Amino acid sequence: MATPAGQKVTLFAALVAPDSEGLLRWIKNETDAMALLERERLVPLVYWRLKKSKLAQFLPLKIRESFAEQSRRLARAELLRETALKGLLSGMAELRPLLLKGADFSRRLYPPLTRPTSDIDLYLPRHRVVEFARIARELGWYLTDRGRRAWRLWKTWNHLKWTKDYQVVELHYELVAPGRYVGIDDLAEESETIWLGDCSATVPSKENALLFALAHLGGKHLFESHLLWAYDIYLLANQVDWERLLDKARSVGLLRTVRFTLAWLRRYPGLRERLPGGTALKPGRLLRELLGVTGRWNRLRARLLALYLVDQPARAFVYLLEYLRTVLLR
Repeated sequence: MATPAGQKVTLFAALVAPDSEGLLRWIKNETDAMALLERERLVPLVYWRLKKSKLAQFLPLKIRESFAEQSRRLARAELLRETALKGLLSGMAELRPLLLKGADFSRRLYPPLTRPTSDIDLYLPRHRVVEFARIARELGWYLTDRGRRAWRLWKTWNHLKWTKDYQVVELHYELVAPGRYVGIDDLAEESETIWLGDCSATVPSKENALLFALAHLGGKHLFESHLLWAYDIYLLANQVDWERLLDKARSVGLLRTVRFTLAWLRRYPGLRERLPGGTALKPGRLLRELLGVTGRWNRLRARLLALYLVDQPARAFVYLLEYLRTVLLR
């Protein structure tokens, strides 16, 4: 039986194939196909692909019913999230926060209701967060983290969470934790406008959107990644100027993080051909241990890897000292 990593590679190859017959075969051959698709957040997209190619009728009845039910459930959740997002954007018309990650990609890259999200990711520069907080409170949103924890996250992390009616907004004010890179003034300097029905929204340039996705994956989630995120990058990879993106990564101090993440992503056939020249990741002994397949200590390993990938090693040391000071002294 294939390892979990091998299963994901095989699934991704079927997902990016020109036709959907490989997906149908994969589902029939894998004993835990539905569990893996659900874990990788691919259920609505795969079901849409099979229905479009008229292959869904060849699925076993139990699996087809499971696809339909999960897709309906996810669609209901996305429609509720869309309503919350429109209300928030309407109230934030003067600030015009950027849509990031799933909030952006589900609308620019995917057919409707095929790219699930777990929350709403927005971006504003730090100096506008206080104004966002004032308006958000007026609209009925409240800060999830409070007191000492909120202060520590503000000092050492890149976003804070807001909640209303079971919906969650992650308001980002940095690309990654502030001590790990040189910094970026405003992602909205290069932006586009899209429409959500009768409501407009601002999204970053595709280069900035992909830079954020790569930094997010390599700097936080490499040990608990979803294939959906790799597929986001697959869809964007042919639409960006890679030289411009890498220059931007270098200018903000994220080049090592981006290059490492790209090397890691080259494990996926179909995606590697869309990435700039380079080789797949071949880590030495230290990284082999850090990148082990065990699921233990995911968060700690992600933080250690992010510090290892800082462009300027001295910044990692300074960040660690600042983090400890913030945790211990308040």
